[in-house]
Amino acid sequence: MLVYVVSMEGKPLMPCKPAKARKLLKNKKAKIVKYEPFTIQLLFECENQIQECVLGIDTGSKHIGMAVITEQGNVLYRAEAELRQDIKENIETRKRLRQARRNRKTRYRKPRFLNRKRKEGWLPPSIQSRINAHIRLLKCLGVDFMRQDLEEKLMQDFPWMEAKHIWTGKKLDFPTPCECEDGWFNIIYNCCKEIDDLYKSKNANINDLIIYQVKEKYGELCFYVGNYIDGVQEIIDKHKKESAKTCEVCGKYGSTIYKGSWLKTLCNKHTKELGYEQFKEFEKNA
Repeated sequence: MLVYVVSMEGKPLMPCKPAKARKLLKNKKAKIVKYEPFTIQLLFECENQIQECVLGIDTGSKHIGMAVITEQGNVLYRAEAELRQDIKENIETRKRLRQARRNRKTRYRKPRFLNRKRKEGWLPPSIQSRINAHIRLLKCLGVDFMRQDLEEKLMQDFPWMEAKHIWTGKKLDFPTPCECEDGWFNIIYNCCKEIDDLYKSKNANINDLIIYQVKEKYGELCFYVGNYIDGVQEIIDKHKKESAKTCEVCGKYGSTIYKGSWLKTLCNKHTKELGYEQFKEFEKNA
């Protein structure tokens, strides 16, 4: 059993043993911030050193199995989340109540027609609930996602960034999640702007473009796209090179550094804070 720990800034740190957590609480060096799972927050500055961890998820229609392990194979977190199974029943109950209300002696309401059109990319509420549950659990575990307001900014300026079904291409009514930190927001925004301008210059339908994934990989920004026109891949490659010299956390000038077998692009400040190391020569196998 381990106790989960967050820093003064609210960032997740490596968990500790219950005995150490009791000492920190007794000496007023930490406070309890969550009981399920039991989590404490430090009340003093620390080095904020963390290890790279691997998250495994086994999805299902009724349960989600999750586990987080370190590079040495130590299990830090394991859980089984139960998904809601009452969505369909609740909607049918609401439908019956509305039908009963229409038959009662209430104020007159004009008949309404053609106002029940579903949005493009609509999903059944039960499936939408499962998707939202997965995203919510990932964010609770501290998986690196861009801030929600920044993702909403991308979605507002570039509606074609909406997530699409990987096989059918149908819209899923939520933005493609950016699996990187906030420092690369400007790079992603400029990349989307250039792609948008390219499609306008060629009078092509940008809604045919499918964004499968936006993520960090090997310390660089990766756009996985499909059904694109000539010139899109060149734009993506240009901004991928730019991300290799931009700190993923703050957006300042940085370089690709390592910790164990993990690569990340960080500035000098965040290299020291996160416990990474500089290297002179490294050959990446694409």
